[in-house]
Amino acid sequence: MPERIEARRRSGLTPPQNKLYESYPSNDDERDRRFFLSVKNWSRIIIMMIAFAVLTVIVGGRKRDSSLVYPREIQIPVQRQIHKVRVRGEKGRLEISKEIVGLTSIPYICVTLDWWPEDKCDWGVCSWHRSTLSSLDLRQGSSDRQELTRALRALRPALLRVGGSLQDLVTYEVKRDKSAEFNECEPFIRNEADRIGYRGGCLHLWQFDALQDLALDADTSFIFGISGLHGRDRQADISGCAKCSTPPCEPCWTGVWRPEFGARELLKHAFKRAKQNRSALAAISLGNELCGVGGIAAHLPPEALARDFVTLATEIKAIWKNQDQSLFSKLAFPSIIRDRRPMIIGPDCQLPLDAIDTWNTRFLLAGADKALDALTYHLYWLGAGKEGHRMRRYLTDRQIRGQKKYNADDLSTKSDSLTWPLDRAFFARLKAFERVTRSSTSHSKLPLWVSESGGAYGSGAPNLTNTFISAFWYLDELAHMARYSVSLHCRQSLLGGNYALLRRENDHQLLPNPDFLATKLWANLMGSRVLDATILSDSSDTLLDARAYAHCRLAVNQNDLVVLIINSASRRALFIDVPPALTSLPAKRLEFHVSAPTTQVDGRPDIYENRVLLNGRQFSQVDDPLIPISVAAAKPLVINPLSYVFVIFQGAHWPTCRTSASFNFQ
Repeated sequence: MPERIEARRRSGLTPPQNKLYESYPSNDDERDRRFFLSVKNWSRIIIMMIAFAVLTVIVGGRKRDSSLVYPREIQIPVQRQIHKVRVRGEKGRLEISKEIVGLTSIPYICVTLDWWPEDKCDWGVCSWHRSTLSSLDLRQGSSDRQELTRALRALRPALLRVGGSLQDLVTYEVKRDKSAEFNECEPFIRNEADRIGYRGGCLHLWQFDALQDLALDADTSFIFGISGLHGRDRQADISGCAKCSTPPCEPCWTGVWRPEFGARELLKHAFKRAKQNRSALAAISLGNELCGVGGIAAHLPPEALARDFVTLATEIKAIWKNQDQSLFSKLAFPSIIRDRRPMIIGPDCQLPLDAIDTWNTRFLLAGADKALDALTYHLYWLGAGKEGHRMRRYLTDRQIRGQKKYNADDLSTKSDSLTWPLDRAFFARLKAFERVTRSSTSHSKLPLWVSESGGAYGSGAPNLTNTFISAFWYLDELAHMARYSVSLHCRQSLLGGNYALLRRENDHQLLPNPDFLATKLWANLMGSRVLDATILSDSSDTLLDARAYAHCRLAVNQNDLVVLIINSASRRALFIDVPPALTSLPAKRLEFHVSAPTTQVDGRPDIYENRVLLNGRQFSQVDDPLIPISVAAAKPLVINPLSYVFVIFQGAHWPTCRTSASFNFQ
């Protein structure tokens, strides 16, 4: 080795500076040199890989979808927090009809309180802690009473419905006729032999008074569901009423409904309060899902239930005598009700699609149409709450492109994308009930109410119907029901279950779930006159996969126009041009952008969160004010992914929205 180094020096070459190399004994210098360089290079590569991995962890680099284009950052001009998401943008235009396509009542919004005990559990989740008539403290001055009053006041104008599956088992602790035999007024007790899971149940007179006082404090009215099984006897050979999938079904109960088993005295007590101007009772329903194949506690035939409603109507008329009926358009205001006769509604069924026409038509023709003031039904079109994971794919990122015109009435196509996210069966049910209401012999058309709807039955779908994503079925359902002139829509529930608008934070405080804000915005802004609204592609007449709904504003100022736009796409913002007639308005438009909080990982909206943002600020209390942002009328609407917006066009003077506008809607 030294001889070779000396030779290199004599020839003018610089020897290697690496001492390890110099001292490495080898007979093949070239092989040794290549080996050293390879080891050196690999060391450098390994060091660089480790450094890159560490840098990636620190920076939290975001993996991007190469199939999408990210041309810009979309910003919604909010008051405090700017929500920035790098997404694809798409342009479209908004079209609004000048004709009324639907008509609802005022109020249109209704919320429910149920009867379930605290130990009620579904799909392994117990969600009814201190949330129903069985466990709430409704006495004057209690925290439950104060919190519920705040919530109902925030939703005005809205109704309160009291009822549910267990209402048919409840005994009333009131003065009764001496001729009637009664069981003791006992609380609910577990009964695993019966499908409904309980027996017993008791309504004390002070509880009934407390419900009325709660409604009066909140300046609203309430609907009360009475038992449809009082006076009937359970079939001797049946220990429990099993589910019936195909008719004919065993009714499980025999006999007829008899008002002397508690209902008569309860109604007399309600009338006594009405004469004292202390009544908030606007409507009475009889039974809860007792209808044939769709029944829970019983499977009664339509003719038997119709006779019961005729008996109820006779009883109410005898107690209220010649008093006028409640004014339905004024149901939300107890000061108007006073001693007016309450409406009779029913039958509160949830029937299979193929049974709706036949069962309800037989029910009305058997005499119920002469007793009823409104036909009611229940709707849980998402299915069972345990299928929440399956429901999620229906609520976001679905397509309705390629259609020249959005027509939910067209049920001939096999594709359900036309009616996304509401499936074809949803609209088939609506059309079936529309046919039924026209079959009445004593009314040109009975008003149709959805008296209970929570998306998913079985106490709702955990982490779906009580989180932000729930708005993507709920608002569409509200809007389409209004378009079909459904007069009233009751959300199950105000409190209790995994579909509740409120959640109990502690023993003394109730906080809003995301759908509470959606309900509050609708109740405060959307009027009774429904217009047709469509979002079309800016480049063609094909429909974008976003939905728009338009109403005249609530009676506060019917010259204004209110538009709801829902964007349930996860990676596409919308830039919507407003109709030319609305771009030259002198007043700025008001916008209420509703979104989910973003995740800390990638900044995307966390749609399975039970918190919600209004214009970038957290909506944390039921009575938080609805503060809009003001935008120049000519500017395009910008809607972020996975969000929705209510927009008020002030002073629009839309032809059918003018206060003096007259119309004849059938």
